[in-house]
Amino acid sequence: MESYPLLEVKRHLVIVAGGVTALLDTGSPASIGRRVSLRLAGRTWEPAAAASPLLEQISAWIGRRVDWVVGIDILATVPVLVDGPARRVTFGATPNGRGAVQLALDLRYAIPEVAIRHGEAAAAAFLDTGAPVSYAAPVAVRGRQPDSSETDFYPPVGPFTTPLYRLDISVGGRPFSGRFGVLPAQLASVLQLIGERWILGSDYFWNRRLLLDFGAKLAFDLA
Repeated sequence: MESYPLLEVKRHLVIVAGGVTALLDTGSPASIGRRVSLRLAGRTWEPAAAASPLLEQISAWIGRRVDWVVGIDILATVPVLVDGPARRVTFGATPNGRGAVQLALDLRYAIPEVAIRHGEAAAAAFLDTGAPVSYAAPVAVRGRQPDSSETDFYPPVGPFTTPLYRLDISVGGRPFSGRFGVLPAQLASVLQLIGERWILGSDYFWNRRLLLDFGAKLAFDLA
């Protein structure tokens, strides 16, 4: 097993492995690196020949140099335990906690998706550690006044401001109370092509111990 301190950088999940700063992003199907090898999950990963401007954009936004964005292609090679309360991530962990709730992961769109409930309604949500803000379906906040707002960042769009609402949901029968935004129209339209989706961002991970086994298409909530 490999274990690293989990750094909270503008609410993103960041680790330093062998001097290489990596942002963990379950919302990215592919990993991106800049001119430096990454030793992680028992293997050495080489960056593409051409440097991606995405890394510069992310680094500028979070205020820290990011050498790699680690996506599903690397995270799927071994089970990964994201221990938010302990601020630690372990590659090659096993689900050995009593009372763990098993969650089925749908990977048809190359981003992990779980079933959730909001009140009496069932819905689907992407698990996206690369999103510092969680997002609700517009119908969930219809007629409500926001509690606050926040500026988020998505590379093709740039910075945008979203209203935030405090919502209570459950995932695998376990409650989660969080702040949820609403995607701007230019991003929401992309999700409409596959059907309405929520997004559980990094705040969901900071509040629990979640073991992700993308190879088995399972997650274990050990909170």
